[in-house]
Order: sequence, then C-alpha cells, then structure tokens
Amino acid sequence: MQFNIEEILLIAKKIENNGYHFYTAAAEANEEHREWLTELAQEEIGHESAIDDFARSFVAPQDDPDDPDNLVLLYLHSIADSLIFSAGQDPRTFFNKEVTIDEIIEDGLRREHEAVAYYSALKDVMVDEDAKAQVDLLVKEEKNHIAWLRRKQEEIENERTQQNKEKIYELIIIGAGPGGISMAAEAISAGIESEKILILEGAPKSSWMIRKLYPNKHLVTTSYKGESTPSKGVLKMRDMSKESIVQMLSDAVEDFGINIVYNCPVSAVDKKDGLFSFQGKDGTYKAKYGVISIGIFGRPNRPDYTIHPEIEDRVRFEIDVVNVRNSKVLVVGGGDTAAEFIQELLKFGNNITLSCREKNFEMMNNTNRRKVETAKVAKSIQVLAGSDISEISAHNDGIQVFFKNENPEEMIFDYIIYALGGTTAKKLLNITGIFMRGKRPTLSAANESNIPGLYLTGDLAARSEIGTIAAAFNSSFYAAQDLVQKYFPQLSAKAESSSPKQS
Repeated sequence: MQFNIEEILLIAKKIENNGYHFYTAAAEANEEHREWLTELAQEEIGHESAIDDFARSFVAPQDDPDDPDNLVLLYLHSIADSLIFSAGQDPRTFFNKEVTIDEIIEDGLRREHEAVAYYSALKDVMVDEDAKAQVDLLVKEEKNHIAWLRRKQEEIENERTQQNKEKIYELIIIGAGPGGISMAAEAISAGIESEKILILEGAPKSSWMIRKLYPNKHLVTTSYKGESTPSKGVLKMRDMSKESIVQMLSDAVEDFGINIVYNCPVSAVDKKDGLFSFQGKDGTYKAKYGVISIGIFGRPNRPDYTIHPEIEDRVRFEIDVVNVRNSKVLVVGGGDTAAEFIQELLKFGNNITLSCREKNFEMMNNTNRRKVETAKVAKSIQVLAGSDISEISAHNDGIQVFFKNENPEEMIFDYIIYALGGTTAKKLLNITGIFMRGKRPTLSAANESNIPGLYLTGDLAARSEIGTIAAAFNSSFYAAQDLVQKYFPQLSAKAESSSPKQS
C-alpha cells in the first residue's frame, strides 16, 4: 500500500485547525469560561505553522528498510480515521447554547489525547532529528493543554462543592438509587425547583447497587414473591432488564435536571434550629427538609481477601450485632470508626489489637486520636502500625491472620472487627435518632420519620424485608405528596387550583 505523506501532514494541520475552531466555538457557547477557552484556541493556531516545516523530514515509504510493510504509516492513518476532530467535521457545529462546561472539557480532553497519539506516531516516520525535537515540543504543548483542562475541571468541581455546602437547599436526599432519584423527580414534579434539590451519593455513579449487584440482562420485575406493585408516580415501572432500568433512572436525572454530588457518603444527619445538616465526606450540606434513601444495600467496606464461611460468625463489621466480651479481638482500620469500636470493646474486658496501614492515626479526629494513643501508652491495646493483612483462615476455634509484611508474624484472634469505612442504613438511622421497631424504622403512612421533615424512601420504607423498585417509586410518590402538603402549602394550593374541577 502506498501512502501520501502530504495527506498525513494535512490531517495534522486539520487537527490543529479544528482545535482552534473547537475552542472558539466552546468560548462562544460558554460566557463564564470564555477567557481561558479563547487562550487555548489561540495556542492551537501556533501549531499549524510548525507542521509546514515537517515535510522534508520524512522517510519515503518505499525507502524504509525497517518497515517494508509501511506499518507505521498504516498506524497513522488508523489514528487519523478514528479522530473525533477529523477533517470531515466542522467543530463550529459541535455546540449549542445549552452545552455545559463539563461536556466541553471532556470533548477537549478527548481531542488533546488523540493529538498526542497522532504526533507521537508521526515521529516514527521522521529522519530529521531537529524536526523530531519540534514534534516533541508539540506533544509537550498538547500535554500541557491536557493538564490545563484537568486543572480547570478540578477548579470547577471544587467551586461547585463549595457552593453546594454554602447553599441552603429546600431538600437534600441521601442516595441516588431508585428511591432517591424518584423522590427528586416527584418533588420537582410537585413544584419544588430542581436547583433547590440536591442528592448526595456515596458511589461514583447513580443506581450503583443495581449496576454492581444485578447480573447483566437480569430481568427487573414489578412483583416480589408473586405480588405485583402498580406504579403511582411520575416514574413508571414495568418488567425490564437491568440495563433498561439503569438507563431509565439515568434519563430521569437528565430530564428532571437533578443535581447529584457523587463520591460523597453521608455519615450523619442532624437537625438544629430548623435546618438539617448532612455530614458528607468533604463537609456539611444544609437543607430545610431531608430524605434518606440509601437502601438496605448500604454497607461497610469489605477487605479484598476472602472471608471463608467457617469463620463468618467471628467476623464482624458492626460491634452492636454481637456481644464480644473477654475475648482476643483484632480491629482492622485506621479511622474514627476503628477508634470508636476500640473504646466500646475496652468496656467489656477485651484484649484488643489494632491493625492499620497508616503509620500514625491521621485519619482520626483529634478526640479519637488522643484516646487511642492514650490506650496504646497505657498498654490497653496493641497497635500494629503499617500492617497489611494478606489472608485470614480458620484455626481451631479462632481466626489466624497472615500479614503481607514479615513483621508482625501470624497471629490468632477470637474475633475480627472491620472498620474500613462505609455506612450501613441501620447505623445512619441510629445516629440520626430515627425510632426503630425491631429492624424496621417507625414511619407514618407517607414515610415521614419521627423527626419532622425527614422522610425515608426505597427499601427503608418497605413494609417487608425488601421492596421492589416499583415500591421504591411509590414510596417517593407518597413522601413527596406529604412533603408538599405539609411544608409547601403554596405549592399544594397551586396544584389544587390548576386541577380540573369535578362537575
């Protein structure tokens, strides 16, 4: 196959020209970030002239003894053919006035990475060392653009986070699963403005437990144990695949304009002076009303090695589920939960060892750190700082623990209690002060808790051990109706006045 060097250079020039038009169009579509997008556009112009100097520095395809099949040039063509910013596209048509800065940055990063790949391959068909050095500079500048875009992405995210924390919302919802997303959709449909509603989600994506726990192609039905649940609210459930329900919920987030903060697990909810405070990973968020919808699958983090069935009854993730007294206990973790477990276990005559990967207790707050350090000095506990467990197994009536490092050696314990982060539904409800009747929270018919203005939806509102997704949607419908009628009378009156009169 014969290749045209001039064609490859024209593609390189077109990449830069498209880059200029891309950032120019992006700047026109986004006034807030226009200045730095325009700067990027101007830098792309300077790259075009450098490419004109490269033509003399190529090996003719038929003259390269090390590449008789022209594989390098074939690779260049394959990259060029797959470029998003190809010669046949007009970047000025990429954007409209509704485009977000997040979409602009993601598209820009994609362009810059492809340009780096193209120029890096370009060097392999060049013989002039000075020209290769110029290509290196070009690659370096494109990589600088990537770093610039990443910094802007981080700055924008940090700014949003700060704004979210400073703002007082009408409604904050914990959990971006079926119960949380449907609650936001119902509240917005009832008249609460979408920008006054925030979902805090501990996972990196919505519907995380469905994505993670349901098998691919799994059929999600409206019934459980033979009992069907008809839909009541704006989200209508029918029998569909796992992929379809995930897409349905993702579409709802977009269609209703639902604002979600991901990777933000909530460790506590408190109400003071008429406002709810939600303690997230990166700070406190405030709202007039709240909803907890983390589902029964909210759970502590687990280790990455196997916990064998024969020792499961001696391995715990919460100390309130087992009466541990006068036993040899290994607590695994280096944060506040581990410190709190230790303080509780010391009350009942336990011999405690703490295993943590950190050399110090920097993950603990000051109060917990002092208590653990005091216990260590008093030899009330043994601390294995910088230790990392590789395996645990049964040993007679106990558990043998193996460490990755040579010291400490293998040790035997009666119990292991993990404190690796994460939040269970039960733990959060207890911290929040929600009344429980057995294993279930005490709720009104509309799923309001004993704390006025705080509702539970999804599996937490199910009247059985587990609810369906359809039941989660319905729990949100009833909760939103009650929320609006009780606490947003103006919206309730408006809805009644706009409803058709009965003759």
